Amino acid sequence: MSTADAAAASAGTNTLAKLELAERDSLVLLHSDTPEGRYCAERLKTFYDGKVRDTVFVHIGKLGYGAAQFTSGLKALVDAAIRQVHEGRKKGFQTTL
Repeated sequence: MSTADAAAASAGTNTLAKLELAERDSLVLLHSDTPEGRYCAERLKTFYDGKVRDTVFVHIGKLGYGAAQFTSGLKALVDAAIRQVHEGRKKGFQTTL
């Protein structure tokens, strides 16, 4: 995947390719509480290694399978995204979601 066309590799890389990330950028990957979520985040990190300054994983603990946890998982995702934006702004970074 590291040599694949970003737009063709996956939905994640297709979306991120539109941001035109640069070597000075940091990338925060929020992933679900599933093996697939972690796997996808790891593949995205591998793809972007050397293309951005650093890549950070944020595990969303309540975001997993099933309707019973959907609402709490969605709230956890929104909370994590907002927290990352606030942390980035405190450091003087421009944040993009």
